[in-house]
Amino acid sequence: MIRCLSTPGRTLGANDHKILTRIVCRTALPTLIAGARIALGNAWTTLVAAELLAATAGLGYVALNASRMLDTDVLVVAMLLIGLLGVLLSVLMKLATRLLAPWSLPQKKG
Repeated sequence: MIRCLSTPGRTLGANDHKILTRIVCRTALPTLIAGARIALGNAWTTLVAAELLAATAGLGYVALNASRMLDTDVLVVAMLLIGLLGVLLSVLMKLATRLLAPWSLPQKKG
């Protein structure tokens, strides 16, 4: 993969530094951002799960405590906040993709 990307760069006179920064890193950046987005989702899920199991503060703890006390309005609000924060993190990662690697986004037809 790297060779098929670096050969045209070499043909156009690029040195090793330019090939690394302008070809290899720009090719890898969308994949790195996608991996970070997936990792952020996993981290958010793990954080909430850890709060449900052993925390004394946080949204997971609030949801678990409200469930135990049959306080459904607090439980629903905590669940909505957990979901909305997850969506917000995802939207922020999409925005980061748009800002850092705009060439990786699908083009609009039309």
